[in-house]
Amino acid sequence: MDETFAIASSLWKRLLGVRVVYFLTICAVSLIAITNMYDILMIGESRALMVDTGMMLTTIAAMLTVISLAFDIPKELQSGIASVLLAKPLGRTHYLMGKLIGVSWVGIFITSLISIGFVVIYSMSHGAPPAGLVKALFLIVISVIPMASIVLFFSSFLNEAVAATISTVFIWVGYSLASLNGVTLFDLSLFSMGAEAFYNYEIPPSYLLKGVVSALLTAISIVCVTSFIFNKRDLQ
Repeated sequence: MDETFAIASSLWKRLLGVRVVYFLTICAVSLIAITNMYDILMIGESRALMVDTGMMLTTIAAMLTVISLAFDIPKELQSGIASVLLAKPLGRTHYLMGKLIGVSWVGIFITSLISIGFVVIYSMSHGAPPAGLVKALFLIVISVIPMASIVLFFSSFLNEAVAATISTVFIWVGYSLASLNGVTLFDLSLFSMGAEAFYNYEIPPSYLLKGVVSALLTAISIVCVTSFIFNKRDLQ
């Protein structure tokens, strides 16, 4: 496991070492704050605009963060860096797990920063945020895990542009799906609770637990399939 966390830590430091990440995070929080200026235009419904904007930007931040993995793995495979790493006592499954954990850490960190900024701005403008809003943001934060696993799968055998494009399409399709007979595996719509946050509907704790379990099961199942394919691949 030490090797896995070393890979994860390396990706964490590399992604968070890019200053534009913090600039875009500040821009996202600023855009949420700016929605207060549209109170007259929205006929007193600036709260609704703020909630919609905050949820959308947090989801986009999660997606953009995990998509970065589509450029990281193919680049290491093409440059030979992955071959050097895998020549050491590092299993291919550990390599994949390290990448998934690393990008998930970064995604959770960035979406948490935006969510905290969102909640603070909401509190200053409209009072204490409803529990439904906070829970909806929590679901977006943990949605990073299944989204990252989808990108991991495609980036393990496709080049950067194709992996990023197909991953984006699959994530979009995942958010468009509805649960089938209670089966929530690969169903990203489970983490989209914008309507509940908008109308202040209560989200039961059991639903949050369902979201966490679904995120972990999705990630584990995709990592298993990805590992099987990756282990069969001939790395030059």
